[in-house]
Amino acid sequence: GDGPRDRRRRTRRAALGLAEVRLAAVQADLLRRLGPDAASRIELRAARAVVADGLEAGGRVLVRPRARNRVVDRSTAPPQPKPKSLASPDLVPDQRL
Repeated sequence: GDGPRDRRRRTRRAALGLAEVRLAAVQADLLRRLGPDAASRIELRAARAVVADGLEAGGRVLVRPRARNRVVDRSTAPPQPKPKSLASPDLVPDQRL
């Protein structure tokens, strides 16, 4: 059918498809910047089709860096290289992809 309900359903499905593509692009960009070892640290959440007023591109991807809570005995551990940061100069918050 081509009723209003069917149109809303198709629009929602298309929006979710675009969101999945956008999330995959952000994930690929993070992996490129941080290296393949970062794959286990990247957690993708399901895309949501929620109307968001005021967004020019029709949506956004939020990246929320989280601190890792682990205890390391620094008295016996060799110095570890500093992990690559998400705060690189070319990664701007709310960057449109």
